[in-house]
Amino acid sequence: MLRPSAESTVTASTSSVSVIVVARSVNSPLTRIATTDRSVNRSKPSDTGCAPLEDHFNRCISHRLFNFSAAGRIPRPDAGYADVLVEWVHPPTEQRTDAVCPDFRTPIASSVDAPRSPRTERFDHGGFTLVASSWAPGAGAGSTTFVLVHGIGMSSRYFRRLAQALSAVGTVLAIDLPGFGRAPRPSGALSIEDGADLIAAYLQARGCEETVLVGHSMGSQFVAETAARHPRLVDGIALVGPVVDERASAPWQQGMRLLRDSLRESPTANWIVMTDYVRSGIRWYLTELPVMLGYRIEERILVVDVPVVVIRGARDPIAPHGWGARLATLSHDGRLVTVPGAAHVVQHTAVGTVTQILSDLAASAVTAGATGPGPLPTEPRRRE
Repeated sequence: MLRPSAESTVTASTSSVSVIVVARSVNSPLTRIATTDRSVNRSKPSDTGCAPLEDHFNRCISHRLFNFSAAGRIPRPDAGYADVLVEWVHPPTEQRTDAVCPDFRTPIASSVDAPRSPRTERFDHGGFTLVASSWAPGAGAGSTTFVLVHGIGMSSRYFRRLAQALSAVGTVLAIDLPGFGRAPRPSGALSIEDGADLIAAYLQARGCEETVLVGHSMGSQFVAETAARHPRLVDGIALVGPVVDERASAPWQQGMRLLRDSLRESPTANWIVMTDYVRSGIRWYLTELPVMLGYRIEERILVVDVPVVVIRGARDPIAPHGWGARLATLSHDGRLVTVPGAAHVVQHTAVGTVTQILSDLAASAVTAGATGPGPLPTEPRRRE
């Protein structure tokens, strides 16, 4: 592992109680990381400033609406693993067959039922600051570190269910990028390249090994660029609802797809999206929008040399099937997974399924690193 840059510092976020943790990797020097254990002060308001209202809202929604999931209306976040259609994609010269992944009925993420509070870390590098929530691995978890990167206008809040579940598999870091969530806004726009370098510097400072990057929506662009620019730091990537579909790259087209998606999401997903948009502010959203629309992930994915899984909900209008299939086809070692019944915020509404997919990705990334990628099953093309 490379030595942390002299420009990179990890400091404690504002809190009444702090504890110093020393992190060390096998080949890196000691890195002093100041963390905040939020579990020691449960009476503290949440970082949103509206915890009582949000908690009441979530309790009402969970009790009154999620029980309709048996009819296929809203996926229950705490249900066992449902059947998932796994769509493997290869160039059209390959023979194509249908492939369905096995039924995931035995949950690996019991931590969802017994949530643990994360620690909070603030990291500065190159004039940018990110804030990360860190979940320690549960008993029997592996050595993989999952790094969760949110989309435009969002924060790490909509990763909380997934982070709790993934902590049964490995260490989880959920990032707030500069200007979003708890991270301070920089003086200028955050480019995809600068964001990728910031993420890479954070991974170096933490001494992360066996790392899987998970990006949702615009976060998939940061994840792909990090893997392209810093391949030694990444073992696998997951592009969840990736953007921007080249057939609908105009702002008004993306806006219409976002509106359609809001009609398909669960109430809690829409609540998090709405409040995070308000929190980031329209000015910063419009500052980052041209950055997102101008990035060509379909070109950069060509140079990514680690296993790639594209995850999308079957009802996602922002990342349609054809677009996801194209990214998987362009990847060096890629596959596409469609989750039935889910829309764009699939990592929030289908936690168990996405956890299993990411667990499989982590296992295949380690295998690929040791033996190289093997042949993948394929699936017929679809019309949109």
